[in-house]
Amino acid sequence: MSSAPDTDLPGPVTAVADTHNQEHHQRVEYNVTQMEGIHTRKKKKKNKSGKGKKRATGFEEYYCDPPMTPAEFEEEREVQYPLHRPFVNRIEDAIRRYRASRRLDNERSKAFTRYLLLGGVDATARQFTGISGLDDEFMEERTKTDVRDMAADDVIARGEAGKWDARFYNPDYPEHWDVDFAGVAAGFFSESLLAVSCSDMRSYRVGVEVVSNFLNYLDRHDVCPEYIDDIRKARQICEVAPDEMTAIMDVCEHLPGLYNTAASMLFPQEIEDEMLGSYSPPSAEDLDKDQARTVFGVNLALLLDPEHGQRVGAKAAEQKLGVIETTKQAFEIVNISLADEKARARYGKINKYLARDKFKVERCGYLTVRPTVVQDRYDVPAGMAAPAKVGDDSLVFFLEEKLLKRLKVGMILELVVATMNEGVRFIRHVLNVYPTFHTFLPQELMLRYKAPVDSNRGRHVVDDGGDDDEHNTPKDIVSDHPETDED
Repeated sequence: MSSAPDTDLPGPVTAVADTHNQEHHQRVEYNVTQMEGIHTRKKKKKNKSGKGKKRATGFEEYYCDPPMTPAEFEEEREVQYPLHRPFVNRIEDAIRRYRASRRLDNERSKAFTRYLLLGGVDATARQFTGISGLDDEFMEERTKTDVRDMAADDVIARGEAGKWDARFYNPDYPEHWDVDFAGVAAGFFSESLLAVSCSDMRSYRVGVEVVSNFLNYLDRHDVCPEYIDDIRKARQICEVAPDEMTAIMDVCEHLPGLYNTAASMLFPQEIEDEMLGSYSPPSAEDLDKDQARTVFGVNLALLLDPEHGQRVGAKAAEQKLGVIETTKQAFEIVNISLADEKARARYGKINKYLARDKFKVERCGYLTVRPTVVQDRYDVPAGMAAPAKVGDDSLVFFLEEKLLKRLKVGMILELVVATMNEGVRFIRHVLNVYPTFHTFLPQELMLRYKAPVDSNRGRHVVDDGGDDDEHNTPKDIVSDHPETDED
């Protein structure tokens, strides 16, 4: 009988089999580990850095300054803004810190710079200054305040006469200067900001926003508590300025109104160019002569008192009603009143009758004004030096209600007024409308001022055109050195 075969293989064969099995297990383990790595691999975290995010400008609607640390608070109270420190030093530091804490774009920076210039602060750009050319070792020894001061353009002048720009305030020569936050704000909104914004109301509102934001900064950081009432008064002007200027821009497009246009059409008159200046009268509204007579007659009948109305009617019937005087004058609005209920009802009845002709007489009210003087860059004529009192020479004009609602007591109107022989007055032209806060600052005249400098050039010689060579010889241009005889 044969025996079962022996399962033990020779040594070389067994070694090959073991090596094959070992490699197989290693491959299987590697693949499993690879598969587990797919499921256990961690997701990469997204970069959450502030890159791409917009920084706050400081002019957002609900923006407020970040909270200060106790050390920063103590520095402001004890070092930067203590009351024993001169006001000019405190306000100078506050202006620089304010600029550093806000992101002023070109539009806001231009408005804020013009505001500072009008307030007597030298905010002109400086050449060959700054920190770009300083080495790192020097900069490491400087504090944040030192760096801010070195890079600042906003400076309050100091020094002896002749060593500072006469256009700006110098605490060593305080004559003719007052600290007046409300006055500077009013003057800036009345003149300079209109020029900077080109009368664009969006840009105008941006300029007002910058000034209001700066005044809030002064109040919040307690920079000058001795002037806090004046600062808050200036902030009140900031609140009313945009609305008043918007109303003025709107009402100027429709003045002098339908009634006054009708009166001017019925009683035409040549107006001197000197009286109008650069003003160009608007074209008359779409009225014919009959409509003009209707508008003029209805308003006089409803708004004049009965006795006065009868006299005017009699003169008109005799064709003796006419203009006897035309004057140019500034008036301050002292009262605005609309027509009473009785007059309103009569307007309704008349317009119901006129509806068949597709025509309507707009309701008018009363505009009570008094003569005043507008302070501006031009000399005031001698006859207008002293404005009349309210109770002495108050005048009443008729104006459409929709226009009266846009005006405000305290506004100033520069008018060309026609006076008729029965005491009736109407507005022929509206040359300008000023807000209630209108202020003209003399500093406006200094913004383009350049101080005279010495010149070594000779004097000009005027050629009189004569034939005499002796008169045409530039004898005035001579050398400063005496003549010497030549050998």
